[in-house]
Amino acid sequence: MRRRIIGPVSLSLQEYVIPRSKRVMRVYIFGDMHISDAHCPTKSIKKRAVNIGTFLGNLFNECRAGPVDFYLEIDLAIDPVTKTLEEHPRETQLFGNSNFLNDLWYTDFKSKCLRIHKIDIRSGICRILNSLANIFEKTMLLLKMIDKYRDDDHNDIFESQIYFKATVLKRIIERFNFEHIQDVESICSQCRITKQLDKLFSFRSFAPKIVKYFGKKIRAISLDIDDVLEAFSDVLHKDSYWTLDEFAMKLMMILVFYMDMYTLGRMLKNPVSRKSGRRLPVGKNVIVYAGEGHAENYRAFLNKMGFKLVKSSTFINYDIDFQCLDISMFRRPFFE
Repeated sequence: MRRRIIGPVSLSLQEYVIPRSKRVMRVYIFGDMHISDAHCPTKSIKKRAVNIGTFLGNLFNECRAGPVDFYLEIDLAIDPVTKTLEEHPRETQLFGNSNFLNDLWYTDFKSKCLRIHKIDIRSGICRILNSLANIFEKTMLLLKMIDKYRDDDHNDIFESQIYFKATVLKRIIERFNFEHIQDVESICSQCRITKQLDKLFSFRSFAPKIVKYFGKKIRAISLDIDDVLEAFSDVLHKDSYWTLDEFAMKLMMILVFYMDMYTLGRMLKNPVSRKSGRRLPVGKNVIVYAGEGHAENYRAFLNKMGFKLVKSSTFINYDIDFQCLDISMFRRPFFE
């Protein structure tokens, strides 16, 4: 049995006895750094490792303890022509290739052993978060262009391109209602978060706590829009660069917190049968695969709500692409 997994940088197991039913809910959370080409430090260690896609594929195929709910940081969209999963840049960042997800989507055991939940609401299903994500991506692109200009492209043409993009982005920011994005209750209603929280019957007391916990974090973020708009007057100035960089990081955190509220709501809700319309039990076998920042938020909130941390493993190196997580302390199969 392989001792290491190539891909994720952290794994934790938290357990909770669901009230009334006394069923034990087990939540495995994988954290990922979104690097597509991860490695083990040495060849000898690599021999004892398995790729995350292979590991999860084998795990989902076991089906020993009922269905597994798999919460994945991706927007799973089906191409209407090819009937396969549409290409998504994060597919390769998470698993090295998109075939893994297509295999999961179409194999026979999906209906018996696996329920895939797309949890990235920042694109597609929520217009206002989609607009905010667009501003974030354009700001990051502008910062990359400035870095390139400073490094080796000190020419007038490239400089004019930077200022053109900065002018367009400034106009977009001027039209966006940033006060609204911090109206947590309103955004939750618009972005299907409230819809998930309203179905927390087994964890009814958790719903307002999710909103309060993440709402406090969102409202605490000061965007300083006037300073940001002023920074566009000279985007090549060092102070302006850092203002825009800080602005982008704050947008990212707001997007992260809203997605995490949605994920926790979906994870803890009681699903409803499509055939009978009856309320079903909360899924007791849970795996989450998301960025390390999201993973840390889920662990922290569940811990605050009384979920017991049973096991954890971390392998993070920010300088090189060695992501070779030791999972020898976790029992296998994960669910029995």
